[in-house]
Amino acid sequence: MAEENAQQKALFTIRQRIDEQTYEDFNFLMVEDMVKNKKRQVKVLGIIEIVIGVLFLLVTLFSQERANWVYSLLAAVLILLGIYGMLFYRYVFPSRLKKAAQKQYAGNPYLQNEVEFRFFEDAFREISAETDNTVDWEEVQRILYTDHLIVLMLESRRCVIIPRTSIRNFDTEFLKYLERQIHHHEITALHKESAAR
Repeated sequence: MAEENAQQKALFTIRQRIDEQTYEDFNFLMVEDMVKNKKRQVKVLGIIEIVIGVLFLLVTLFSQERANWVYSLLAAVLILLGIYGMLFYRYVFPSRLKKAAQKQYAGNPYLQNEVEFRFFEDAFREISAETDNTVDWEEVQRILYTDHLIVLMLESRRCVIIPRTSIRNFDTEFLKYLERQIHHHEITALHKESAAR
């Protein structure tokens, strides 16, 4: 396939360097569905913990017997755990994911160097300092679109990240090309809003 593609003229050629912000956006996009589901679960659990903690605290404080301070402490811990759980995916998780993405980006030369993609009708070729790889369209399982990114998810659990700024000169034509591939190879395609942070 590589020799065959070398003789074919590429329909589109993209030269890009992924910046740190794009890589962070990609990471948030990849966990977006999981975070939505977890947020709901944790919110319900947090409310239950807070309600039980408050009831336990009230019973402890207003019981006729002299309340043991350990029970009050346990009630307070339960309330604090509920509050922490409810705030985790809103404040703590995004900060941790951002730090993890920054660390991965800093340690990955592929992300920091220029990569060239040549798109053909039946495959695309990825050329960088570390790799020269040809991918048949049959290997692409899903395509995710946002206003800033296009992500091709491959069978090998690898992703190709294409910032929309890389295709701004031929955005419409490239998207039509992707649509052809999606229909021809029965690829799952999803348009998503950029992950809210």
